[in-house]
Amino acid sequence: MHISIRPAVAFDVGALGEQIDDGVTGYLAKPGDVGQLETQLRKIIDMPNEQYEQMCMKSYQKGLDAYSAKSREREFLSAIGVEQGGIKMNLKTLKRYWMMLRLISIGGGTQELST
Repeated sequence: MHISIRPAVAFDVGALGEQIDDGVTGYLAKPGDVGQLETQLRKIIDMPNEQYEQMCMKSYQKGLDAYSAKSREREFLSAIGVEQGGIKMNLKTLKRYWMMLRLISIGGGTQELST
């Protein structure tokens, strides 16, 4: 996933509706409604610079919170119960597992990992 530093305008289809907070990190238009898409684009073009900069920051922060490697790491650790005093695992081993998952998720397959 790409982390955006600009507000996005898109049709509300698929995952786009989940990735864009309408009116906060960008604008959504009804699927296929080109007139509404144009209206939403015009909102960004015509907005005052300060409001545009705030929307840019909110868009960037949402990207960091939802899609950065660090946020993925937090979700992974939480899912296996590490954050809340769940299982105890050697940190070196845990990092090794995490790196393997990252390589697989980005299509790198399995590779020898240095310890």
